[in-house]
Amino acid sequence: MKADDIGGGEGRPPGCKPKVAVSIYRYFPYGGLQKDMLHTVQALLRRDIDVKIFCMSWESNDIPEGVQVRRLRFRGLTNARKARKFDLTLERVLKKRNFDLHLSFNKVSGADCYFVDDLPFARGKISWWQRIFSSRFRIYSKMERQVFGRNSSSAEIFCLTPEQKKRYQAIYSTPESRFTILPPGVDERFRNGIACRKARREAMRNELKLKEDDVALLMIGSAFYGKGVDRAIAAMNALSAENLKHCKLFVVGRNDHDRLDMFARRCGVDDRVFFLDARNDIPELLSAADLLVNPARSDAAGVVLLEALCCGTPVLCTGNCGYAQVVEDAGGIVLSHPFRQTKFNRMLKLLLSMPGRLEELQQTAIDWTVPEEFFSRYEAIADIIEKKVHDACCIESSI
Repeated sequence: MKADDIGGGEGRPPGCKPKVAVSIYRYFPYGGLQKDMLHTVQALLRRDIDVKIFCMSWESNDIPEGVQVRRLRFRGLTNARKARKFDLTLERVLKKRNFDLHLSFNKVSGADCYFVDDLPFARGKISWWQRIFSSRFRIYSKMERQVFGRNSSSAEIFCLTPEQKKRYQAIYSTPESRFTILPPGVDERFRNGIACRKARREAMRNELKLKEDDVALLMIGSAFYGKGVDRAIAAMNALSAENLKHCKLFVVGRNDHDRLDMFARRCGVDDRVFFLDARNDIPELLSAADLLVNPARSDAAGVVLLEALCCGTPVLCTGNCGYAQVVEDAGGIVLSHPFRQTKFNRMLKLLLSMPGRLEELQQTAIDWTVPEEFFSRYEAIADIIEKKVHDACCIESSI
């Protein structure tokens, strides 16, 4: 096993401050889980807690001041085998170190707390031959079971929504006491989204070369298949020629889109679909959009739905998004589950065909009051970890 320390600060001598280990397979800019990890680390630093991050790869030059990042080195032919080796290597490394708590953003063994942003791996239709012969299924399902299994761990699990918790409990019968449902984690940049909407909208629509009567549909997220980008392209294809002439779909995210480009060409809408890659100016893009569309196949939470609402942008999403109920409460449109392409096509066609309907939805989103709890996820995590560390220190000092 090899490891590289690639950044960080010295801080005070060991023992002066609580020490927390944070683990994540891979860090790269713009990833949702990666953003959650980084914001959590920054919240812990504000509590004067030392943090060291352990990962397989760190694909950025941006390292929080005062934090050390350690890459664990090993070989593996597949992502599943790399995940298993990371698990085993991390366990050995942490046994040699004196950390007060281990917070993991992936399903590894032995952590004190887990941040879980996905749905169960062992869900859905898995064929008998996959269960028997697929090493990927065996590895990931075993690692998931060691976190959620009824008698396998006592670690605290941070979940995003009640529905996500129910899905894990349905498979593993995980005790209720182990779950904490976190508040949303909307970035502070969106706090004044509605107040800044008009200026942001005008500037970004100019940048995107949108005319006054153009309708801008927006999709955000790097998992193009999971987000249902192909579904949105198919819905564009179903629009009338008049509606399509004024409609453009912008897809923001870092993912290969060659097949989607081909699909758009086959549908005859390639001149109306634009892939913008990953970007930092999401508040500006949301302000410029007339509608956020999220016909997701799977979305454990969907923080982008809340970000849109914070910018006064209406949302059209599928009912299996974790925050679908919030969208409905804010006057957005939620498609019933299971998904039907024809129903999605009809809804989009209706929104673009009814005069003033989109403007009504936009006004409803603008008038909706954004709850303060939207911005409290990372402080909530820091509160829990700070208390756990403090309680552990009190127990140790009393022995």
